[in-house]
Amino acid sequence: MPRKKTMKRTINNQTSAPDLSYLKKMEKAFLRTPTQLAIDIKKEIAALKKTSKKLKLALSQKNKQTTETKTRLMEASKLKHTVVGKKQFITAKKKYHRASVELSSLNKQLQKTESTGITLFKKQIKLLALSKYLKQFERDWKIQSNKTPLETIAKSKKSRKKQINDHASIIPFKEHQARVETTNMIVDNVIMNDSTEAVS
Repeated sequence: MPRKKTMKRTINNQTSAPDLSYLKKMEKAFLRTPTQLAIDIKKEIAALKKTSKKLKLALSQKNKQTTETKTRLMEASKLKHTVVGKKQFITAKKKYHRASVELSSLNKQLQKTESTGITLFKKQIKLLALSKYLKQFERDWKIQSNKTPLETIAKSKKSRKKQINDHASIIPFKEHQARVETTNMIVDNVIMNDSTEAVS
């Protein structure tokens, strides 16, 4: 007796409809993905804007510093013939070299941040366009799925008939003429056969 009950339970479990909530969640997540990515990119762009502002301020300060060190170097170069002037020239040269290296590194950093910002902005636009297309596809799909299957079948039959007619009209003239001649010959043979049978 208990075996029969277990068999019934397994049959009932097998016949029950599958749970589609997981698929619906996956579909919603898929449709939200481009907009979510665009939001994340927007945050990254805002952070890059802040860093670029800081870099620009640092660049302006470093430009002032390099011009100051350059003027000191020019002044020290005039006095480098003396022992004290030579020491001042060497220290000014080192400072100027360090300032110019820092300035070039800041310039490179600024260019890198600006280029990454541009690429991120392009990606954001692309993702926003993709999300719009997906929304439009969803709307179109709902309209299409609401139509009855009989309408779609009728449309497919009409399109098939149209294709057949189009193919018939596309037959080259020589092939058409050959077909007409063969049919005329067949008709003539049939008529000749009928007439000979009538005479006999």
